[in-house]
Amino acid sequence: MLINYRLDLCYCGKQFSGSQKQPEQRTVEGEFEKAIYALFQKSYTYILSGRTDTGVHAEQQVVSIKLPEKYELDEIKNALNSFLPKDLYIVDISKVPDSFNARYSATSRTYNYLFSTTKPPVYLEDRIVYVPNLNTDISIQNISNIFLGTHNFNAFRNTGSYQTKPVRTIYEIKHSYETQTIIYPDYPFNYHCLRIRANGFLYRMVRNIVGVIFEMIRGKVSFQDVEEMLKTGKKLIHYTTASAHGLSLVKVDYENNQ
Repeated sequence: MLINYRLDLCYCGKQFSGSQKQPEQRTVEGEFEKAIYALFQKSYTYILSGRTDTGVHAEQQVVSIKLPEKYELDEIKNALNSFLPKDLYIVDISKVPDSFNARYSATSRTYNYLFSTTKPPVYLEDRIVYVPNLNTDISIQNISNIFLGTHNFNAFRNTGSYQTKPVRTIYEIKHSYETQTIIYPDYPFNYHCLRIRANGFLYRMVRNIVGVIFEMIRGKVSFQDVEEMLKTGKKLIHYTTASAHGLSLVKVDYENNQ
């Protein structure tokens, strides 16, 4: 008998060519499949909550998978973690209803983008993007608010997207100024965080939104340009996609808090 499980994964994206399995590339799915096979001596079908690009991290990438009820939850978690590499880890595991689907049961996903106008220390440079000469005296929150709500985000995705419908709803976009003191309390480091929660995202949509916000801060893109792109879906101006290593999938919400 197969039981439906939910697994929450975290990973550092630096050494992964994204989450989706690709021939001759190191990916999250590839490493996960090897661990499943090592434990059960058989392959099983699974579904991820969504894809992440090369270099993008995850604090909560959710997987749904039906497995034999052969081991206790902690036994599955500990055994799989022993087969997984050090940059990919199962944080939590639970039994869920058969109807639960990591991708299609999701009601929203949240990403954090971390950046700083001063060079991050070595132990943070894989997580925080260095963006010099950015005038952060300008209200990043006021600029970001233009993306709130339901819009046509076609102009904010890259080619290669598998999604056919470009309309998405951003429920929350929040800028905060944070201080990192956990690793070295005597040497605090200040950085910016853009938190974006939506019902779904197009290919590289978050990084493109962040890239446009940077251009708006620099005065190279106007509010009118962005409003027109959100209305028409047409990419009217050039902008640079923000670097991948500042982005992390941090939360996936589900119906009935599954």
